[in-house]
Amino acid sequence: MRRGPDLDELTRRAIAAWMAETSYPEILREDACARSRRPV
Repeated sequence: MRRGPDLDELTRRAIAAWMAETSYPEILREDACARSRRPV
């Protein structure tokens, strides 16, 4: 059973869909802002 490529493709599609849904760059920006505001 060679399902490496299939799994890879599914994973890529899942990640692409998740990133599209959650607008990943925005989350990263918010996280960076929160981290810079947090006192060290």
